[in-house]
Amino acid sequence: MNESRKTLEEQVQLLQHEVHDLKQRLTKLESTKIKNPISKEITPTSYGVLQPDKSAVQHEDVEVAIKEIKTPQPFNLDQFIQTWLPRLFIFVFIVGVIWGFKAASDYGFMRPSVKVALGFVVSTVLLVVGYFQMKKDRMKLGHVLLGGAVPLLMITTFAMHVLYNMCGPTTAFILNLVWIMIGLFLTIYYKSQVLGFISMIGGILVPFLIESKVPNPYVFLGYETALYLLFLLVVVRYRFWPIYYSTAVFFNIALGAFYLFTDPAYSVKKMIPIPVLIQYALILIQLIRDKKHPYHHGYTLLTSLMVTYAWIYSMWSDRSITLFLIIGFVVLAGLCFVIKEQRRVLILLQLTFFSLFFIGHVVGEDYYEVAFLLDGLAVYYIGAKTKSLLQKFIGITSYSLAALVIVFMRNIQDPFSFETFQWLLVIASFVTITYVGSRYEKTDKGSFLTFVSFILTALLLAFSTEFTLAAVKHLEPQQQRLILTFVWMFLAVLAIVVGLTKRFSVAKYAGVGMLILTLLKLVFYDLPFIPIPLRAVLFIALGIVGLGVSRAFYKRKE
Repeated sequence: MNESRKTLEEQVQLLQHEVHDLKQRLTKLESTKIKNPISKEITPTSYGVLQPDKSAVQHEDVEVAIKEIKTPQPFNLDQFIQTWLPRLFIFVFIVGVIWGFKAASDYGFMRPSVKVALGFVVSTVLLVVGYFQMKKDRMKLGHVLLGGAVPLLMITTFAMHVLYNMCGPTTAFILNLVWIMIGLFLTIYYKSQVLGFISMIGGILVPFLIESKVPNPYVFLGYETALYLLFLLVVVRYRFWPIYYSTAVFFNIALGAFYLFTDPAYSVKKMIPIPVLIQYALILIQLIRDKKHPYHHGYTLLTSLMVTYAWIYSMWSDRSITLFLIIGFVVLAGLCFVIKEQRRVLILLQLTFFSLFFIGHVVGEDYYEVAFLLDGLAVYYIGAKTKSLLQKFIGITSYSLAALVIVFMRNIQDPFSFETFQWLLVIASFVTITYVGSRYEKTDKGSFLTFVSFILTALLLAFSTEFTLAAVKHLEPQQQRLILTFVWMFLAVLAIVVGLTKRFSVAKYAGVGMLILTLLKLVFYDLPFIPIPLRAVLFIALGIVGLGVSRAFYKRKE
């Protein structure tokens, strides 16, 4: 019995030790996903009979550890000071160094070589002190010191090159690249997003810190593109998502600053969209490769598409824009047959915007409404089927705007005209989108059908009015009103018949509503303008129809 108790106590101690080890791993690896953190060979085989279910115990311990680590902690003033105080004062220190360089240059306190050497010495001291702080597990202070050394090295190089003319642009450029590589090495070695962010900002600013009499814009574009590729590989490898987003943003800011402040030649302007296009392709490749984090890449890719198209639309010719849209659409459509699940939904979202851009660029103004109407219908169908809320929103927005333009701005002047086709397309597409919504959306069917029937009734009345008045515009006004009233009565009777025969109560009530609306139109709008004989005809006809409908509502008792 004592031996069994001793064995059980040993097992408990082992499990407690491994749970503690698991917590340390989760803390150090941050966002790295845990894969089999607890070794399967925990208990020696000599322990004998009292072996617990190791897989169940391990799973429970992992869940407990994760829950404890993810539980929000109360505000800790000491931790807050440890985090933000060094960040604040390293910034103050760097500003002081900049002013020191400026003051020493203005008043001649020291020779330029001494000032530059002092800047490199201070930077080295920050690196060394930061290294020892990291070894003593003072991570936040160490990150700040190491991160402050990189921009200080770049500022010293800038002073050496621009203020004191101690080196040429090539030497300054190479030195700045060395400092960026040091920052990138520290980012990877310590897995620090703070160091990565500082190195990324510094790397993007390097070309702006170089003063050259004959600047080469192609070198600038190539450098910024290569730098983005380098940081993209690092941040994706270590899942530094804030830097992932920031790199994409600052990359485009650098290109925008180059365009605005350097006034490049026309041939150079045409080249600016190339790096942005490469950026879009690189993010697309990451979306294809990374199955675990599709949404990080998907929505970044969508933003990149907006920026890419803005650059291309501003800089390229119409033929080049059309070629870009066609090639992009074909490539993404092909990927949809290869990529599955969530990534396919994100690719379809890209296709949605490509189709919208294509319509806006290629289709003529007279056909905008029809193109956007059909595109919105297709996009909504895809969104409903793939359960993509954003896709459905884009589709219904595109469809609704196009339909509203047709209804309120495209009056039918001739019964056999393009406007008539547009109206018929609105009605047919509305029925289609209603069917899609009823099939894929989880809504209250009764309320949904009531709302849809109200809209469809309004569309049918509006179209019948437009079409009828266009067809009888050569007749007298009294005759036009007479014919239009009979058309409304016919639609009301048709809706009631459909509702009664198909047991579709919403259509039945919609028909009654149209019949009442016809009576109101006849009394308040037509009556003052039609002679008594026509009044008699209309009222008799409407009365007969109303009585017939009333009779139809009675059910024969069995």
